[in-house]
Amino acid sequence: MKAAIPLFILSLLSFSLLFPAEKESGIVAKVNGVAITAKALEEKVNITVNQSYFHRNITPEKKTALRQQAFESLLESELFYQEAVKQDLTVPKAVLDKEYGKVLKRFPSKEDFENALKRTGYTPVTLRKKLEKDALVQLFIKRNIIEKNVFTEKDLLDYYNKNKHKFKKPETLKLQLILVKVRPPANQKARDFAKKRAQFVLGKIKAGEDFGELARKFSDDRYRIKGGHLGEIHRGRLPKQVEPVAFSMKVGDISPIIETDLGFSIIKLLGKKAARQFAFSEVQKKLKAELTQNSIARSKKKILAGLKARAKIEVYIDFTK
Repeated sequence: MKAAIPLFILSLLSFSLLFPAEKESGIVAKVNGVAITAKALEEKVNITVNQSYFHRNITPEKKTALRQQAFESLLESELFYQEAVKQDLTVPKAVLDKEYGKVLKRFPSKEDFENALKRTGYTPVTLRKKLEKDALVQLFIKRNIIEKNVFTEKDLLDYYNKNKHKFKKPETLKLQLILVKVRPPANQKARDFAKKRAQFVLGKIKAGEDFGELARKFSDDRYRIKGGHLGEIHRGRLPKQVEPVAFSMKVGDISPIIETDLGFSIIKLLGKKAARQFAFSEVQKKLKAELTQNSIARSKKKILAGLKARAKIEVYIDFTK
C-alpha cells in the first residue's frame, strides 16, 4: 500500500502541461464499462517523466512509448482494482487517514497542499478515493501474487542443489597489462613501428624497471593510469590471443610480446585463483530475491492475461498519432 503514495505525490508536483490531454474529461478507454480518462493518462505519463527523464529532452517517439506504457499501467491497475472489489478486499479507514496525512506533510503548508490539489483538479474527497484505489490495487497484488510466491529455505536449497553449476566462481587471474596500439591498424609500417616500441618496453621490463611505471609511460590502454592493473579477470574477458597465454603463466611471470588485433600486448601475472563452488549460505539471500522476483513477475503476467481475456476493454486512443 505504501509504495503507491510517493508516486501520486509526484503527480501532484508534475509538469501538467508536458503531455496536455485533449480534453479535461476525455475518455481514452473503458474497462468493463469503467472509464480511464485522458487526465489519468497524462498524470501517469508525468509520473514516469519526473522519475526517469527530469531535465532531459524527450523525443516524439519516446513520448509515444511513454503514453503506451502509462496506458498499460492504468489498464493493469483498473483490472486489479475491479478484482480487489470482487474479492471484498478493504483498506481500514485508519490506514487511509494515515496515508492522507503523509501526503499532507509533504507540503510546506495546508495552503500549498490545497493549491496543488486545485492545479491538478483534485479535492480532498477525490484524493482519498485515489489513495484508497491505489491501496486496494497494492493489497490485491500482495494477497494474490506476492504472498503466493514465497520460497522457503528448503525450496531454495533444492534449487541450489539442482543447479550448482550456476553458482560457481570461475578461475580468475590478477594481471597487469601494457598495450602498444597500432595506428592505423591496417598499416604495415605502423605495425612494425609498434612492434619495435613493444620490444623496447619489454627490454626495460627484463632490465628490472617497474612494470607499473612503464605501463603509465608507454601503454595505450585506459588502464595505464592504474599502472596497467586490470583487477581480477576470468575467461572470456581477455583478447583471444592473450587469454591462452595468460592462463598458462605462473604467478610472477612476464609474457613475451603478444600480437593482437589492436597491437602488441605484454602482461604480468600477479595472482591466480582457482575456480570454486559458492556455498549455499553465500548465495541464499541473492537467490531468494532473484527467484521471488522472477516468480512474482510470471504470476502477475499470468493473472493479468486472464483478467484481460475475461474483460470488456474498449480503447478510444490511437497511440500512433
